[in-house]
Amino acid sequence: MAVTCDNTAERSGAASFTDFVHAGSKCDHQVQMFESEEQLYKIISSFIVPTTRSDDAVVILAGKNRIETLEACFREQHVNTDRMKHQQQLVFVDAGILADTVVPNGMFESEKMEEFLRDLFGRVQKNYRRVFVYGELVNILCERGLHTAALELEQLWSRFVAGREITLLCGYDLNNFKDSGLENVFERICRLHTQIKPAENFNGPIETPEQQNLIIASLQQRTKALENEVIRHRAAETTLQGALSLLSARTSETVGRERDGYLALLSMLPVGVCGTNSGEGNLKYFINQRFCDISGLSEDTIRDGGWINAIHQADREQVAASLRAVKNGEDAFARCEYRFVHPDNTIRWVACEAVANDSGYLQTVFDITEFKMLEKERLDTMKAAEEHQRMRAAEAERHRQNREQFVDSLCHELRNPLGGIFGNVELLKMGLETRRSVLEKPFVSPEDLLLLREQLLLDEESLDAISTCAVHQQTVTDDVLNLSKLELGKVVLKKISFDLKSTISSVLKMFEVQAQRKGIELRASMPISDSVITADPHRLSQIIINLIANALKFTDKGSITLMFDIVERTLENTLFRITVSDTGVGLTLDEKAVLFDRFSQPSSTNYSEVGGTGLGLHISKNLVELMGGEILVDSRKGQGSKFTFTFRCEEDRSGGNSFSLSKSSPKSYKDSISVMASAQTQAIIPSVIPRPINHILIVEDNHINQRLITRLLSSEGFSCTVASNGQEALDLLESLSRSRSPIDLVLMDIQMPVMGGIPATLEIRRREKHSPTTYTPCSRIPIIGLSGNVRENHVLNALESGMDDYLIKPVRKVDIMTAIQRFGDDVDMDERPIPNGTKRAR
Repeated sequence: MAVTCDNTAERSGAASFTDFVHAGSKCDHQVQMFESEEQLYKIISSFIVPTTRSDDAVVILAGKNRIETLEACFREQHVNTDRMKHQQQLVFVDAGILADTVVPNGMFESEKMEEFLRDLFGRVQKNYRRVFVYGELVNILCERGLHTAALELEQLWSRFVAGREITLLCGYDLNNFKDSGLENVFERICRLHTQIKPAENFNGPIETPEQQNLIIASLQQRTKALENEVIRHRAAETTLQGALSLLSARTSETVGRERDGYLALLSMLPVGVCGTNSGEGNLKYFINQRFCDISGLSEDTIRDGGWINAIHQADREQVAASLRAVKNGEDAFARCEYRFVHPDNTIRWVACEAVANDSGYLQTVFDITEFKMLEKERLDTMKAAEEHQRMRAAEAERHRQNREQFVDSLCHELRNPLGGIFGNVELLKMGLETRRSVLEKPFVSPEDLLLLREQLLLDEESLDAISTCAVHQQTVTDDVLNLSKLELGKVVLKKISFDLKSTISSVLKMFEVQAQRKGIELRASMPISDSVITADPHRLSQIIINLIANALKFTDKGSITLMFDIVERTLENTLFRITVSDTGVGLTLDEKAVLFDRFSQPSSTNYSEVGGTGLGLHISKNLVELMGGEILVDSRKGQGSKFTFTFRCEEDRSGGNSFSLSKSSPKSYKDSISVMASAQTQAIIPSVIPRPINHILIVEDNHINQRLITRLLSSEGFSCTVASNGQEALDLLESLSRSRSPIDLVLMDIQMPVMGGIPATLEIRRREKHSPTTYTPCSRIPIIGLSGNVRENHVLNALESGMDDYLIKPVRKVDIMTAIQRFGDDVDMDERPIPNGTKRAR
């Protein structure tokens, strides 16, 4: 609005500046009524501008927009507002912000207002004696309908300006008091002022009754004019209401048709639709059936109590906040996802889009439950896959570390005896040089004989060391093969009927000599007699052997005791318990914690003397668990150890057939394999007629093994012929069968170039079948297999091909001689002639 600022207040009926100040008074609290902005600006200008040309200060408390307009008016009248503000002669205060501060939540805080006034006027009146104030803070409160707060503020103003050199002019907009109910408030506010200036003044003095009557008559005329104007407005309003009623009826008819079409469309939509509008103070919903289906609520339930309570409690606040933001105009559009909880506690996920309408909101919901389930399944699958991948990576890392540790430990265990073998071989070579130097002399002196005797003792010591290293390597190899089979799950327990008591006795006999050498008493407590069970005798013996061998290693004095008893019997099986206790060095807690791990070895001070691979107990634990039992250890350092294991098996309670390992007296792992393999295949191997054994064919591709076996057999008086592969063996058997010295027995290696041992054996048996006397006068030539492979399927494969026995490399002389005796006649081996007249070694 364009405002013209001048000092001609009299022309508009406004009071002049001189009318505002009481002569001789320090303070004044006045009120000026106004009906238009232009009128107000002229009043303020006539009140303020003259003051700016004196030494008085001016404070204006008004709205921000009014402050800007007033400042422009002052500049038009050549008032230097910048200089006055800089000198604090002119102070503007935003009354809107001040109203928010002192009247928060509709309650007037007089302490805050009084503190503000004291601070403001304290600063201004430091430099200026008198202050002229224009304020419309009360008017702002009346605009907001806070009339009680306005009264309290006017009372504070009256108290504050009393006694101070302050002239206060309050501006009141009459439009804020048009309601007849505010008449009392208006009157009370007016009475708080020292002077009241109406919006329109009458020119001239009012001194006589005639002048008063003139004013009253003028007011009556104006009132009558207003009444006529009101009558005309009411007539126009009646005409307008009639037109509006007609228009409303037609509009309602049109809207009704459109609403029916709209509702029909809503019912066909595949998404749920729900909206609200506020009519006549009541909240109304419009919904379609799909929304009811998705929310799990009926239409009546939604209309009576709404649908927010059907939302999952965790999502309720989010949805309510989104809809509030849309309804309040803060957001034009809202999109969110939330869950409905049906009365049967099923969950339905929805995607919601909401927009504001004239008096509420409109939202659409789309059922995304299946998408959420698929997404959850996908995320769960991804999480499971990631977790599985992490576990596989960690497992692979553990396997890598275990493999590296296994290889390092295995290399260590294999290199240690190799070092001993190589070293002692060098010592033997040095001994040969010593003997050669003595024998090359023309005469042997007594000193030379003494030197030879000493060297013989040293050579025997080297040979014992080499034998010990070889046995250790064989033990390591057997343990590694057992461990490999266990970890691959290829160990299958046999079900063989045998006498448990005899088997344990046979195992104890293996250690009698070793125990006697160390001065240790070997005890056995077996209260049960005739304990015939069905189990795997070899695996059970292997566990007991490991436990007794460990006890002997770590016991220097005292005793070793083996006990077994029955823990429980059921109709299906029996639970046995075997205990091996010793009086040895015992174990610490740390040693017991890792005792059954691979390559775990106690940190005893005498371990370097007793040796071991660290695999025996690990293998025993796996075998015990395979038998359905468990193995435990009870030990204290310096107080010995007690190992206890249990196993389940079937017990023969009828006293029937039994199988005892005592007949075969197994002394090593490979011996027991030979015995069991022979027992399992005896039904498919034809019996061999005993015959004199003189000429033996050695079928072996390794030249060192050829020479070794030949020397061992020749020392016993046998004649030996060597073949390097199966084909050579067939040719030699064919050619020597027509000689005076045919082959009586074959020692057949399994893996050889050209033709292996199994194909050669099959061919030999094929030829024997077609011509029984092809090779020997007897019906069948004995064939004994030789191999370093101890897996049972290899043993069975060799026996099924036609071999009569199977020896594990490295072979010892006693092993070969025991096998030959099985096929020889009853002639005592000690009566056999020895070549060159030498004596047979015992």
